[in-house]
Amino acid sequence: MTASASTPVVNLNDHAAAAAYLMKHAGATALVALDGQWPGRPAGIITKADIARAAAAGQDLNNVRIRDLLVVSRKEQAMKAIAIDGFGAPPSLRDLPVPEPGEGEILVRVRASSVNGFDVSVAHGDLQGRIEHRFPVVLGRDFAGTVEAAGPGVTSLRPGQAVFGVVTKPALGDGAFGQYVTAPAARPGEDDDAFLRDLGAHHTVDHTGDVPAAVAALRPPGIHAVVHLVGDGLQLADLLLPGGRIASTVGLPRDQPGGRAVQATPVRAVPDSRTLERLAADVAAGQLTVPVQTTYPLADVPRALADFAAGTRGKLAITVA
Repeated sequence: MTASASTPVVNLNDHAAAAAYLMKHAGATALVALDGQWPGRPAGIITKADIARAAAAGQDLNNVRIRDLLVVSRKEQAMKAIAIDGFGAPPSLRDLPVPEPGEGEILVRVRASSVNGFDVSVAHGDLQGRIEHRFPVVLGRDFAGTVEAAGPGVTSLRPGQAVFGVVTKPALGDGAFGQYVTAPAARPGEDDDAFLRDLGAHHTVDHTGDVPAAVAALRPPGIHAVVHLVGDGLQLADLLLPGGRIASTVGLPRDQPGGRAVQATPVRAVPDSRTLERLAADVAAGQLTVPVQTTYPLADVPRALADFAAGTRGKLAITVA
């Protein structure tokens, strides 16, 4: 089957057709489609050089699968990524091997990411001793992009499908501040006061001043609930009425903070498929808006990390492609 005069499409294991075409046409490439899925998107691309390498290695082309050639080719490719070489080492733009998807994983071509507090902590070396680091560690947690390839056992996603998610692995190494990342298969100019009011706030206070005093002036009896995202959580707990609640993404004990008669609830991200699908539906319906303050190219991630540490009003996005 031929897509054009210069680019043939071959089934997954039709090595003979691909090899014959590539050997006869200098500089040609072949699109490899998964069996039974054409005219869907191709699984990958092989070149004349891939065939030549296999032959030079003494491999019998009659026994070499197209998938094998794709794996060899991808391992030899490099990608641009922001990584650190050690604890507290400065992040830098590196050329690193393109990762391979394992069992139940997909390889994602990253189109965009964003900066989170977790990335700053990793870059500063704050997680040393708390989680395994496999250097070089590529920074970045959340990603949006397209499936480049599917690993063994993945049937729900196909190359070319748009995906988004969060890198959650037991060790740090793979990250989203690169052109590719592997992940478990998913399922399909205003001032601060105006900015916060647009988000639904009735009153605002200056975070550079005495926040407890300013809040107490607005609500002398006290307040019923606190969402703790930054700063001293115990100071904020002092503002609560007896029986009030404080929910913290930064970290507070579940029991009464400092002996205060309030309820503390730790909040953590659970990026499972059900949660991501609900968030995606809310965004599509216009019920959820994520404010993006600044967008940085991949090479400017070190500056984005510094800007995040200095304080932001919205997400800092990373454009990879």
